[in-house]
Amino acid sequence: MASGKLFVLLAAAALLSFGSHPEGLRMCGQKLTNLLVRTCTFRTEQWPCFKGERFYPDGYASKGLEIRTSTRLGVATECCDNFCEISSITRRCCFTIECLHNCYPDTGYQEIDGEILDVRAASTTPVPVYEDEYDSSEELEKRASHGA
Repeated sequence: MASGKLFVLLAAAALLSFGSHPEGLRMCGQKLTNLLVRTCTFRTEQWPCFKGERFYPDGYASKGLEIRTSTRLGVATECCDNFCEISSITRRCCFTIECLHNCYPDTGYQEIDGEILDVRAASTTPVPVYEDEYDSSEELEKRASHGA
């Protein structure tokens, strides 16, 4: 009986791993680009932060530059032509405080006790409370007793 359960468990494991490659993932084209962008975009930012690349608010074309691909060079060979580990993707990302200031200028990122925090979130202005929107409980009682 125990050997039957073991066989079922091994068969299930074989089915789950069917089609996967022991060496990693294989991804090409837009899927690979999307993975790079999603992986290298810091928290809620709108664009990725790659090692060795500077951000230009109006885009690279506005500076007469082509997008630098030095840090992304070879990712297609690694992950499309061959199989790659997720580390092939993540090593192209840059999330040090220096990179974050480079990629996301005018943000409030600061490194405090080894953690990167967005100090803008702590300094937001409070939302005003408008008390005149709702009647106080005294006014509601007055209306109820007067039949209003």
